[in-house]
Amino acid sequence: MRVVVLGATGSVGRQVCATYAARGWEVHGVARHPPARPDGHRFTALDLAVAAPERIAELVGAPPADVVVNAAGGWGDTEEEMSHSHLRLVHRLLEALALVPDGRAWCTWGPCTSTALSRRTRCCARTGRRAPVTPYARIKLETSSAVLDAARAGLLEAVVLRAANMTGPHPPQESFLAALLVRIRTPSRTAGGWS
Repeated sequence: MRVVVLGATGSVGRQVCATYAARGWEVHGVARHPPARPDGHRFTALDLAVAAPERIAELVGAPPADVVVNAAGGWGDTEEEMSHSHLRLVHRLLEALALVPDGRAWCTWGPCTSTALSRRTRCCARTGRRAPVTPYARIKLETSSAVLDAARAGLLEAVVLRAANMTGPHPPQESFLAALLVRIRTPSRTAGGWS
């Protein structure tokens, strides 16, 4: 079985790679920058937010991946930056998957909203009022909606998953947990001395 992991060097992606490799899968990692330490699987350096859909389709479809896991995306200070690293990336992935006749599955992992889609799984979506207030939440909702719209159009089948904040080694430096870890490890000066 072959899995392509997008965002393979990030806090989630590297754990996904390790988990699939431990189960005997052939792992192909994709990210903007190569891993700091070689991890024994195939790797391609590629910025998915600007890569042509044809290039992404080539990575996913030659040979056809049994599963594609999207753990890519980055943090940004503005809604435009967030849109570039999440929504634009997802649109390019959707375009790429349409070019792969044997595309099998796609999963997006993220702290508030995650999306998984496949040509053979079922479609479901959480119902209820959706009114995100932060730029990150709005962008994540748009990415999920883009995937579900493609599923409703019959281009793909999709499942939208929701996850709480994920923890583990190598958290993104911009995340709350990474900032908390830095504060815990850094002694602070108080009126009475160091604490």
